[in-house]
Amino acid sequence: MIGAHGPAGPALEQALKARSIETFFPETESIAQIEDMLRGLGKQVGREAGAADAVARIEASRKRVAAAVGGRPKVKV
Repeated sequence: MIGAHGPAGPALEQALKARSIETFFPETESIAQIEDMLRGLGKQVGREAGAADAVARIEASRKRVAAAVGGRPKVKV
């Protein structure tokens, strides 16, 4: 069972595990956690290479954005 951490996540995960159902409920509150989730999901489904490619694309996009806005003053909101 794959799910997201949310209000019901921990209780649902415990209930499933009590019934010997394998679970994967990763944290996804930051870009780093999302990248870790993709790697973990890739491992769970036997698609590590595809997951690594997705993470590499995210990192490349982040670098392109950083380069595009580099040197500009930070905006306060």
